Amino acid sequence: MVSSTEGEEKADDERYVDGICLGHKDLGEKTMLFLIDGLYGNENADPPPGHKWKMAPFNDAWPSSIFMSLDGVAVDSVGFDFLTSEWPDLAAADTVPFGIVERRLGVFEHWNNATEKKYSGNLGKANGIELFKVG
Repeated sequence: MVSSTEGEEKADDERYVDGICLGHKDLGEKTMLFLIDGLYGNENADPPPGHKWKMAPFNDAWPSSIFMSLDGVAVDSVGFDFLTSEWPDLAAADTVPFGIVERRLGVFEHWNNATEKKYSGNLGKANGIELFKVG
């Protein structure tokens, strides 16, 4: 069971993220920069990386990426899009690792498609995620 910030019990299969970390005054509210190390992405956490990434822009190379954001939810959204594009079976309804309930914790959205990789900020909207390549 996972408990919400209000203390009510939620079943694990409800894909509930309660925001205990991101919403906590001494962690989420004081974190200045959220990072995802995507240097060697792998579909499983334990073994060493088994294969290079097929999707563009990596094109059969290691991802060699670091994702950064001032918004922890937004950077997780982007990381999730990259992972599920490389390994679509991770996106199956029964294996999705999280669902965002408390939208006030950050921006949660998906890109328009795995080829263009555009979020609302890339599409000219004033608010939302903007993905850009550095270097």
